[in-house]
Amino acid sequence: MIGEEENAREKENPEREKPEDEKDGNPRDTIGNGKGSFEFTTFQFKHELTDSIIPYSYFEPEQAKDTDKKFPLIMALHGAEYFLSDKEMFLKGQERTAYMALAWLEKEKQSKNPAFVVAPNIHDKMWDRDTESYFGWEKPNSSDFVEKLLDSIIAHNENVDDKRVYLVGHSMGGTGSWYLGAKLSTKIAAIVPLSSAFDSSDSSFEFVASNIVNQDVRDLPVWAFIHRADANAKRDEDGSRAAFGIMLENNYDPIYTHRKDTVDRNLTREEIFEQIEAGKKHFYTEYSYPCSSVGDCHFAQEFALREDFLIEWLFRQRKE
Repeated sequence: MIGEEENAREKENPEREKPEDEKDGNPRDTIGNGKGSFEFTTFQFKHELTDSIIPYSYFEPEQAKDTDKKFPLIMALHGAEYFLSDKEMFLKGQERTAYMALAWLEKEKQSKNPAFVVAPNIHDKMWDRDTESYFGWEKPNSSDFVEKLLDSIIAHNENVDDKRVYLVGHSMGGTGSWYLGAKLSTKIAAIVPLSSAFDSSDSSFEFVASNIVNQDVRDLPVWAFIHRADANAKRDEDGSRAAFGIMLENNYDPIYTHRKDTVDRNLTREEIFEQIEAGKKHFYTEYSYPCSSVGDCHFAQEFALREDFLIEWLFRQRKE
């Protein structure tokens, strides 16, 4: 394993009384790194492009110790809430957005599908204020950091299965999942964009769209999740919705599980599993569950990362 361990582990969130809107089975009931979860360790990585030491969060499954067996790696990309967050506060205080990473450390998930989990952070040293008007995973420094960190972890850990590297991300991280999935399609086995802050007028969307049209990502499995209200609230057409429209136009045969355009699909769990068994690679899920506001609807990950069909599909994906 690379990096210098700082012996800095996230502490469990204290027990608290749940507000009324979090009771009765709401997914937020179990958000956070509580008693049902393992913990991240903070490591550091020397990033050559920025000549900086950058911290990142890392988890190694118990099953990977004292064995030569290989396990998948999940790289979780955060949303804007953690931009420039210092290492002591990273993945803390914003548990709803942190769930894109914390979900994979839940003991039930790790017992059924043990996996390495890496959560990089767009650190202050990675943002070039002189040339960049805004931040994002698609920017040169941050995208290079993800690629180099991934390469280094794989090179230094023989238990990581380089054929099963999965990229997931929430909001800004969802946009990063699309962009880096296309850019690193030879290294990534599947991507899961969650509530992507992805605008079809952005240059990052144009890059992804061109890769779809050119058939460069035909073999890249994608399952995108978003809430309908969130998708409708984008400045322009929602990027995930638009990207799947381009897939449809270019004969990718995507599966719409809940809604296609203005038509409700509402596939049953059994019907979705039939599509998974058939080997389908591209799924789009647009939820319509009740939420109190557009901002509240921006956390589709709370439902998506608890869908048994997503978990089943994801861990089947492997680079050939």
